[in-house]
Amino acid sequence: MPDLSSFFAIPADASFWDVANSPVLVTFLAAIIGWQLNKRVTKAEEKAEDAQSFVTLKEGLEEREAELDGEIADVSESGAAGQSGDDHRTEARKVFDEAVAFVEQRIRDDNDGRHQRTYKSLGRVRPALKAAALFEREQLKQSQYDAAVQLFREWTQYHQGRAANKRVPLEVLERMQQSLRALRSA
Repeated sequence: MPDLSSFFAIPADASFWDVANSPVLVTFLAAIIGWQLNKRVTKAEEKAEDAQSFVTLKEGLEEREAELDGEIADVSESGAAGQSGDDHRTEARKVFDEAVAFVEQRIRDDNDGRHQRTYKSLGRVRPALKAAALFEREQLKQSQYDAAVQLFREWTQYHQGRAANKRVPLEVLERMQQSLRALRSA
């Protein structure tokens, strides 16, 4: 029975092409190429999966925002009649910042690297998208998710565009505080 060193030994009369075309070398090179291709395909699949989950989250959030728009508009109209004239913008901003901090903390607590890539791709512009991502990954309950979306939507109505000049009434501040309490509840 031949030993391993004689089995893998290159014969003295072998040319370069004999060695280059040997089945062992070709098999070894094919295995390395297959392994590298598999790694690249896996990365591409993960990126595609992250992109798809981002689109799904965005669509779900837009649907939920549309539902809450009607509810908030109804409540805002009924609350506008009893407006006291005080502007509670600074307090509302603090509530909003606390909600964003809560969502960011939940993101930091999620140790899955694939999820972290998704969260990073969402940026800081729309924290409601991050809340939707947390909800989809079961890091937030339904009630917490609804409270977060409602709070962020309330703040947006008094923060962006022409609405930035409107006063934030006490009723809106109270609804935001109530949403924050619901968001923090476990």
